[in-house]
Amino acid sequence: MCGLFGTTDAGLPGAKFIEAAKLANQYRGPDETTVRTLPLSKGSIILGHTRLIITGNNQRGAQPCVSPGNRYMVYNGEIFNFENVKVDGLSDTEVLFNKFATDVDVKSINDLNGFFAIALVCPNTNRVFLIRDRFGEKPLYYLLKDNKLYFSSSILPLAGLCELSDMKEASELSGGGILIDEQSPYGNIKQVKPGCCVIYQEGNLSEVNWYQPQNIDLSNISFRDAVNQYENLLIDAVRIRVKDQNKIAIALSAGLDSTLVADTIHKFTDVKAEAYILATSDKRFNEYNAALNIACKIGISLHPILEREHAIQDVYRCLNVLEVPSFNFSFIGYDYFYSEIASKGVRVILEGHGPDEYMGGYGAMHRDYLAGQILTLHFRNFYQGLIKHCLKFNVKKHRAIASVLKHSIKSLINGTIPSGSATNKKFFKELSMPVVLRTFDRLSMLNGIETRSPFMDYRLVEFGLALPDRICFHGGESKAVIKQILKNRGFQDSDFGVKVGFTANYSKVLSSLARDMNFYNKNISEESSRFKLHKISYKIANEICKQRLHETNLQQEIGSFKLSN
Repeated sequence: MCGLFGTTDAGLPGAKFIEAAKLANQYRGPDETTVRTLPLSKGSIILGHTRLIITGNNQRGAQPCVSPGNRYMVYNGEIFNFENVKVDGLSDTEVLFNKFATDVDVKSINDLNGFFAIALVCPNTNRVFLIRDRFGEKPLYYLLKDNKLYFSSSILPLAGLCELSDMKEASELSGGGILIDEQSPYGNIKQVKPGCCVIYQEGNLSEVNWYQPQNIDLSNISFRDAVNQYENLLIDAVRIRVKDQNKIAIALSAGLDSTLVADTIHKFTDVKAEAYILATSDKRFNEYNAALNIACKIGISLHPILEREHAIQDVYRCLNVLEVPSFNFSFIGYDYFYSEIASKGVRVILEGHGPDEYMGGYGAMHRDYLAGQILTLHFRNFYQGLIKHCLKFNVKKHRAIASVLKHSIKSLINGTIPSGSATNKKFFKELSMPVVLRTFDRLSMLNGIETRSPFMDYRLVEFGLALPDRICFHGGESKAVIKQILKNRGFQDSDFGVKVGFTANYSKVLSSLARDMNFYNKNISEESSRFKLHKISYKIANEICKQRLHETNLQQEIGSFKLSN
């Protein structure tokens, strides 16, 4: 895993940008930093790369990759199936570079399975290709200013070239999700869209969509076949993500997704895997005992990482790399979790991100499924699902019914029939998934760890998003396919409790921040509801991000971050 940056500006602004980008991207690649100025047929380009060595030897993954007069490349990510790609190369970096040896056809990377951000340069034509993976797992921001191109894995060095007064405030939606990640907090800074390529040539920009998803028709699939096909895809997705590691960590909560990842590694690979859990000091959300029971059932060891007393500086350390607000201040717990795992010599961790978004893991998706059942007069399905909804999301029945009816009436007025699977797509593409990917990418990289999510394998995502409601919410269950796979492997509903999610105790830090900023004058305690804490923390994070970017010189900000590490 790495950071990348570059510019076509050979002047003083470009030089200052490169120095800022080197510092801002240092956390993404602490093992090696390289900057090269390379010729174009008109002018030159400066390419930079910071490297975290995960696989392969030092030379085969060294960057920038240079074929004089032909092409240059810097790259961040992993290609898990590079051995099967019909291109010469003994590392994923070499395969990727050689894939463009004769022609730059960005759609040819559809056969690559992995996550990546790529800057590819064709010096003869003065073209720069900025390419981002299918679902935006890796960051890549860019700015066009005075006909010069600047790009970076981090927003901060680009923000130094802009007026900070035009920073947008991230907006949170009532149903969940944050609308900023695939937009930009600044008017002029943009992010390469997931599955897209931005092409720069002599001051002009164009965009092409390289990702061509398979058109999967699952409208007539049986539930049993859906379960079997999804499980087979998952087994392969896990195998290709652990094959290069002798030792690997698993983030295990008491949830369905991490349990299935851990069980799949244990049953279908020969890799030594050890599970870790953040044992939060907030007793309401501590899942250690349930996770220990699951680990024993699987047959793997579970190492609890006991949450420490957090300081306000922990918040600033995280916000330096998150750059814009995350979903709540639990990120201080994630940061500590990764730092403790890294101290044990682990560099790769598998996590269960994905199915909540594309297979109906949140209450809003299940609510829309229930509303759809009412409006299509499937009352038996509605009642069956209502009982499951109340148990899964810890909601009183009368409140659940009121919410579903309100949403049903609203849909009728708008002339639509709500669907859980339609809401899944929205959460995956626009709301929850983008901020989840950003948060866990930045915080794992901050601690020298690469996080891999088998459920984000494009084959699984395409399959999951194509599932109709009758399969996705089979029997009234959310994430019914995953639950059935676990049942087939011997797990019971009683092994899993009410949905909690990987969280941390941030009440004390939040209370201190609120008082210091005169932002909230009521007492914030461990007895405060998660909903209340979430709302307050989100507003405070917005304010901190604004203040620190406006009041602190960019170079000082990045320099102090480097020293704090």
